[in-house]
Amino acid sequence: MAIQKSVVVWTLGAVLAVLAGCSDADSAVDRSSYTKGYEALGYNETVQGAREDIEHRCDDLYGELAPMYNGQKKKVVRADWVQGCADAAQNMDSRF
Repeated sequence: MAIQKSVVVWTLGAVLAVLAGCSDADSAVDRSSYTKGYEALGYNETVQGAREDIEHRCDDLYGELAPMYNGQKKKVVRADWVQGCADAAQNMDSRF
């Protein structure tokens, strides 16, 4: 599957912009990056809308949060972080 861009915005008291990017479903997923993206949102209501839109907004959110991941021993894989974020927004965890 080719990398896709998408956009997602949802409200959690405030509008959050999210990231874009979709990794190949057959490729290995960096579990640590996925989990960080999933946990970045905390508890929230299920976001309605197209998956592509949600991923795009997660990508935007990653852009805002990326500086806090600098200096960590293991590099955060943006595409996997976005997938985790989008799964959290849709209240699903399909990777693990």
